[in-house]
Parts: sequence; C-alpha cells; structure tokens
Amino acid sequence: MNQFTQCTFCILLAITSQSIDAAESTSQPYESALKSFYVDDLNEAVIHLKNALKNNPDHLPSRILMAEILIAQGNGAAAEIELNNAKQQNADEKKLTPLFLEAYLLQNQYEKVINNATLTIGDNKLNSQILVLKGRALFKKNSASLAAIEYKKALSLNENNGDALMGLAQVAHKKKQFNEVLSLTEQALNVSPLDINALRMQAEVYQLQGKLNLAEQAISNAISLNDQHIPALLTRASILIEQRQYQIALEDVNTILKEIPNEPRANFLKAVITYTLGMDEAFKETTSHLEVVLSGLPKDVMDENPIYHYLAGVVSFNQQQMLKADESLRKYLAIMSDDVRALKLQAKVSIALNEYFGAKNNLVKARLITPNDQEIWSLLGQTYLATGEVEKAARYFQDVIAANPDSIAANLDYAKLLIVKGDYSNAIDRLKATEKQDENNPQILQALVNAYQSNRDFLNAEKVLLRLVEKQPENDYLYQQLGVVKGLLGDHQQAKTYFTKAAELAPNNVKTTIHLARIALMSGNIKGARKIIEQKLDVNNEQIELLLELGDTYVSENNLDVANQYYEKAYSIKRDSSLAVSKVVDIHVLKNEFNKAIEVLNSFVNRTKANSSLSHRLARLNMQVKDYEEAVRHFQIAVKDTENKSPVLLSFAKAQLAMQNQQGAVSSLQKAIAWNENYFPPYSQLITLFGQRGEQEKAFDLIDALIEKVSVPGLEDTLKGEVLAQVGNAQQAIKRFKQSLKQDNSQRATLGLSNVYISIYEYKQAIQLLSDWLDNNKQDLVIGVALASIYKQQESYDAAQDLYEKLLDMHGEKPSLLNNYAGVLIAQQQYQEAVTAAEKAYQLASNSIAIADTLAWAYTQNNQADKALPIFRNALARESDNPEIKYHLAVNLIALERNAEAKMYLQEAVDSTIDFTGKNEAKALLSSLVL
Repeated sequence: MNQFTQCTFCILLAITSQSIDAAESTSQPYESALKSFYVDDLNEAVIHLKNALKNNPDHLPSRILMAEILIAQGNGAAAEIELNNAKQQNADEKKLTPLFLEAYLLQNQYEKVINNATLTIGDNKLNSQILVLKGRALFKKNSASLAAIEYKKALSLNENNGDALMGLAQVAHKKKQFNEVLSLTEQALNVSPLDINALRMQAEVYQLQGKLNLAEQAISNAISLNDQHIPALLTRASILIEQRQYQIALEDVNTILKEIPNEPRANFLKAVITYTLGMDEAFKETTSHLEVVLSGLPKDVMDENPIYHYLAGVVSFNQQQMLKADESLRKYLAIMSDDVRALKLQAKVSIALNEYFGAKNNLVKARLITPNDQEIWSLLGQTYLATGEVEKAARYFQDVIAANPDSIAANLDYAKLLIVKGDYSNAIDRLKATEKQDENNPQILQALVNAYQSNRDFLNAEKVLLRLVEKQPENDYLYQQLGVVKGLLGDHQQAKTYFTKAAELAPNNVKTTIHLARIALMSGNIKGARKIIEQKLDVNNEQIELLLELGDTYVSENNLDVANQYYEKAYSIKRDSSLAVSKVVDIHVLKNEFNKAIEVLNSFVNRTKANSSLSHRLARLNMQVKDYEEAVRHFQIAVKDTENKSPVLLSFAKAQLAMQNQQGAVSSLQKAIAWNENYFPPYSQLITLFGQRGEQEKAFDLIDALIEKVSVPGLEDTLKGEVLAQVGNAQQAIKRFKQSLKQDNSQRATLGLSNVYISIYEYKQAIQLLSDWLDNNKQDLVIGVALASIYKQQESYDAAQDLYEKLLDMHGEKPSLLNNYAGVLIAQQQYQEAVTAAEKAYQLASNSIAIADTLAWAYTQNNQADKALPIFRNALARESDNPEIKYHLAVNLIALERNAEAKMYLQEAVDSTIDFTGKNEAKALLSSLVL
C-alpha cells in the first residue's frame, strides 16, 4: 500500500470512527427514552429524546419516537413535523404511514387520512392497522356505515385487532346499539385487558344508561392505567358533572387544557362548570376562547367591469409586457369566455411566453367559434409545431397554403415544419421555390441556413450566410451564425474571428460573449472564459445569461457554492426565468437538498405558469422526499400539459410502483403505449409487471406486440422466459432461455437461466453456466456477483471469498462489493476483517440499509454490541418490517442483557412471512428465551 493510499485509508477510518462515536453519544439517551416510553413515562422520555437530538439532530430513531410520544400526548401538529423530518431522512414508510394517519386524525384532517390510507402488499397486520385509521376518519366525517366496512376489513386481515373491534363498538354506539357496544368492548378487552378506550366506552354506555356507579367504576379503571389519558379524563369529567361533583370535574378539565389549550370539548365542559359554579370571569374567558377556536373564513369578491381587463391586456401586449397582458386577458376570458379577439390575443401572448399548450387551448376554442379564420389556422399550425404535434401542424399549414398558395408566410411555416420532421431535402426545395418570389427575403434565406445546418451541409449554410452578410454587413447575428458554422466545420480560429466581429458590431450581444467564452473553454482556458464573461458583467451585472454561463464554469470544477451564487443572482434578477430557477434547483439536488429544491420550484410554479418539464421535475423531487400526494398532483399536471406524454407516463408508472399502486402503474403504462406505440420502454416495464402479477397471457400478448415492432435476436424468448420464471413455470422458462442463447449469447438470458436453475435448486448447473460466461467475460461484474452469491448460498465460503477479492481487485472498492465481501467474512468467522470491510462500505454508502445492517452485525459478532446498537436502530427506523434486521438486533440486545426487548423483536422476526437468512436460528433463540 503506497503512502497516499495509507493516508486516505486512515482518514476514512477516522471519519468512520467519528461517525460511530457520534452515534454512540446519541444512543444512550435514546435508549433511556425508549425505556421511559415503554412504561408510559412520556415526559421523562421527551427529556431523554431532547438530549439525544441535541447530540445528533439527524438521529432518525429519536425523531420517530418523539412523534409517537407527541401522538400519545394528543399533539398531532407537532408529531407531523417530527414525522416529516423522519420522512426527509428516508425513514421506512411502513413505520411512518400509520403514525402520519394518527397525526392527521388528531388535527381533524380526515380527508387527508382517507387519501393517504394506502395499503402495503403482503403485510396484513399493517394493513389492518391502516384500515382502522381510515375507518376512524370516515366515522369522524359522519360516514359510520362506511367506517364499519373498513373496520370489518381490518378484522378480516387480523382477527385480534382490538382497535377494529373498538371501531365497530363506536359505530354501534352511534346507532344507540348499547348492548352491542358492551359486547364488542368486552371482546376488545379479551384481546387487550389494558385497553383504556374499551373501558372508557363502557363507562360512556353505562352513563347513557343512567348506571353512574358502573360508569364511574369503568372510567376509574381506565384512568388507573394512565392518569394523563385525555379522552378518559374528558369522560370522567362529564360523569362527575352529572354526579354534581363540579370541583373534581374542573380539576380533570384543567389537566386536559394544560396539555391541549384548544381542545374544544374540554373548553365547553369548563364553560358549563364555571357557569354552574358562578365563576363569571372564568366563564367569560372560556367562552371567548371557544369562539376563537371555532372562528370562520371571509368570502371572495367578484369583478364588475370585464372590458377593462381586455383593454389592459391590449395595452400591455402592445408595450411587450406579456406577463401583465396574460394576467389581464385571463381575468377577462374568465368572464367573457367566447370572445374570439381575446382568445387570439391571449394565444399570441402565450406563444410569446413560450406557453404553447395554453395557446393551443385558446386557439382550438376560437376555431370552433370561427372555423374559417386563416389567422387562427396559422397560429394553430405554429402552436402544434412548437408542441411537437407535427402532423396536426402540417394539416393547418397545408390548409392555409391551399387557401392562399402564394403565401410566403404559409410556405415558410411549412418549410420550418419539414425541418422539424427531418425532411431537410423537401424543406430546402420548398424554400428555394419560395425564394424566387422574393430573393432578398432574409427570413427565407435564414430558414435556408437552418435547413442546410440541420442537414449538416455546413458549406452551403456558409454560402447563404455570406450572401446575407453582403446585404446586411452590419448584422452581428449573421457573423455569430458564421462563427457557429465555422466551429462546426472545425475551424475554431476562424470561428473566433467571426465571433469577435459580431462582438465589435454589438458589444452587448450576450450570445456572442457566451460563444467566445465557450471557445476559450474548448481550449481548456477556464480563467480566460471567465474573464470574457466578467468583463461584460462589469458593464452590466444583470445579464442573467452571462451569470448562468459563469456559474456553469464553476460547476465544471464542482465548486457548487460559488456556482450557486451566480445562479441565485440571475434568478433574483429574472424571477420568471425557468432556466435560472432550474439552475438553482440543480445545485440543491447536487447537494442532496431536496426539500430546498422543492421549495424553490414550488414557489416558481405557484408564481408563474410553469411548463410541463418543471411540473415533471417537481413530481420527481416530491417522490425523492416521499411526499406522494404532491408527487401525484404534479405528475398529473405534467401529463396534462405535455404533448409527448409517453415518457412522463412511464415516469409516473415507476412512481406509482414505488407507492405500491400496481393497478395505477398498469394504467399509466398502457396509456404510455397508447400515446406512442413506437416508444419501447413502457413495454418492458409492463411486461415485468404483468409477470409479477401472474398475468402470463397479458404479458405474452404484449411481448408479441413489441416483437412486431423491433427485431432483436433472442429477445422474444428472453422476455417470455422471464415471464415464465415469474409465474413459476421453471421448465418452460429454461427452454425459452436456452432458445434465446442459441440466437444470441446475451448476459440477460444467461442471468435469467441461472436464476431459474437456482429456483429449482440446480445450483451446479447455475454455477457452471455463470463460470463459463466469466471465462469469456472476465470483467463482467454483474455475473461475478451473481456467482459469488451462489457460492455463499451453498456455504462455499472459500470460493465466495476468493471471487469477491478478485472482483475488488478488478473493479475497486465499490460499496456493494465490500458489503457482500463483509457478509462472507462474517460467515467465515473472520469478524475483525469483516468489520474493516463493512466500515469501508458504510463510509462510502451510509444511507444503504443493507450496508448498515452488515456493519452492525459485524460489530455484534466482533463483541462490539454498543457500537452496533445505534446503527441497528437507525436501519430499523428506515425499514421497519425487515425481519433479518430484527433478528440481528435481538442478538445484539441479548449481548447487552436486554432479553425482554430482544424477545419482542425475535417474535416479530419469526412471525414475519418474509424469509431471511438465519430464520431457523431466530426460532431456536426465541425458544431458548421462552424457556
């Protein structure tokens, strides 16, 4: 190991050690908080958690536990804040979903609960819990019958769900079926004898039946379990009022209001008590506060003179103040929606603002009102061309040409369309024909330049540009274009000469300055490029294009902070610039500041009419932070506003899969294919999805449709082999993969075949297949890892270790390789070596749950349980249903002599339907603890 490598390794170890030490300093108060929480000492738990978060504000388990405590205390808003923090730290959705729903319930956000009650595939216990919370929201919305349906669904998934029984009891209570209530609450108490809510509801029923002694006994039993339980205290207060024990009731109410000052029912009861006791000041203060809590909202006011909006729009348009024109015309058309003059003017404004979809909507409406207006045809053609709907644009331009064959404007528009279609020869022919009508028309000649450039005929483009220069020798733009053409011809020196001439003619031409700077960059002269830009900024420091270009030069050196200074300045100057805001967002994304990126982009979208690409980006950013409601909303906007819908629909489908909405994903993928049958990525995604759902026939039909459009050797058999493997038809899958390999010896088919062999325990054949491939493709990392994994699975640890060491030598210390290598070393009982490898992997990819679990497991096996514990906690916070982590954590807790908690995690791991390495050992360990 050379000196530099040794130094780097020492630094990495030092950083890793610091990270682990910080985790340990947070772990102790967190563990104390957990103990307090388990014994319902919530205030003590909060104190410990504050210490934990003071040591490490990003400690995920502490954030989640704090949210659970706040929910237990009835503080839904504060809990939601903690949960959002945890969500930003990539906490496990399965852990967060029910907590979010409880937080929303506490805030009376019932629609939010209903909309976010998304079920998880294969987790009946969690789904049962979610259905109960959805039922509660429906009940609060006075939909008792619908709530009962959800509670019954919950019981069908988990017959021991006491909360579902209590939900049904609540429905029966509302229907005044009091005997049914008592029966259901008794069932709930059989499931959980310490269910405070069951005891409370029994107390309420006895109170309604006039059995006050039984009511007081039941509620006293409930409060004996938790003397700070808010609903129980409310119930007891109302019983005490009925028993005329007002002073004692007031103590309960004050206890509640101390914790939740805006609790409406407690305020109401206090008003009743203070009035009865003649406490006039207290009564007045309480009723006044109650009014504030229940206050309403003001109404909107409508405009009365719409014509003034239209006139303001016309004036702003003539003054080139397009944003003001847009605002005024929108207000006008909201009232006078069929005014063709306004519709055409609004379309022109939208085109000027590059908002072609808005223009199209207004023009389509205008054409329905006045179908023979050629100006509308022409504008529609331009709009459809801008949105990529080339065939529709062509029809409109052809209609205009048919009505007026000699129209230069119409023929010019159609030639531009042919360029967009890639039909450069016909575009050039049409432009040459049109040129005969007006040989000196600069628009025609400029279009010819564009056609020649698009056809990569740079010499003819140069010739036409030189003709234009003869007629317009002072036109800086023509010299700029000549510079571009010369650059494309590889003559950078002559390009620089033309750009310099353009700069002399128009010193303030920003595009020319940028081209000159890029010429310097191409020669590796970054400082020279910056100097060119900075000299122009000295004259005018508010040129946003120059500021953005200058920022780009710093991004090329990974100097993000300096780059962002220029991007932010550009954005502050032009707040409606989609390019500037995109650059600012780029920096936040590069720095993993996704919430800041969303905040910036949201502000822009709310303030301006963003294009579909920004909506699409906002959707993806919201997926990054798991704000699925906002992500879906922006995906829908992006799909609606773009003409090229297929890629956006594919992106939406992938997001829906991440949200476990398989049916929604299927629908989006089918729409993507319907919009563009020649866009192939949605086919592959949908075929895989059909296979996962066991829908072989649908998958095969889609494969057949795809094969009609593409011809790739072996592709049909590979795809059908993958589907057959997914549906469990191993022998037919093997046949298909072998047929594919005869046509094309592909990696994909090789992996597919090896996976089928593994599924039917034909490990020797899988090993031979992958070994043969590696003999001919020694650098193939994917196949190498697949083979090493089989060796480990077969407990051929020496072979696995040897192969991973070879892969590390060939491909470097990649986190996934180091992690897998550490797993083999643990199996070999080489614990210190495993710790070393796992620490390296963790340093490179600390956000990986698998890598964190491996490191913590290595520490545990290496008798370093204290170091392992906080890492296990954090991993489980991010993936709460992972049985293997629970098993590993249980072993760790036993090492720390915390057997009771270990038993809880072992039971959950063993009960899981997910198979994992070490499940038999977990069962044996659990049995030993029970004994």
